[in-house]
Amino acid sequence: MHSAAVTALLLAAAFKRGKQTRSRISNKTVENVSGRKRLTASFIVELMNTIVEYDVTMTELDGGGFGLLYTRTLRGAKTLSALNLLTNEELDNPNIEALEAELDHERPDFAEEA
Repeated sequence: MHSAAVTALLLAAAFKRGKQTRSRISNKTVENVSGRKRLTASFIVELMNTIVEYDVTMTELDGGGFGLLYTRTLRGAKTLSALNLLTNEELDNPNIEALEAELDHERPDFAEEA
């Protein structure tokens, strides 16, 4: 059974060898690489906090598994200024239902990019 630090190193190496800027991995892959039969929340948190040392961001996906991406791919991204995009009224008294409806309506479907 490997520590989160060793698992992070192994996953980062596999990610680099895959030559992608973003990838998905299953829970089973993390179990196999870590040598664990069960993934605890504390192990996953430690793994996510450790893998960033290798310039990799790991996030849990809604459909199961995890997403990996190189953090450096965000360096050239446009800066988002929430203060320019949200009204003072929204900041002072957010209409939760309206904001959630906006997000549900305009949520991008990234599955089409794969």
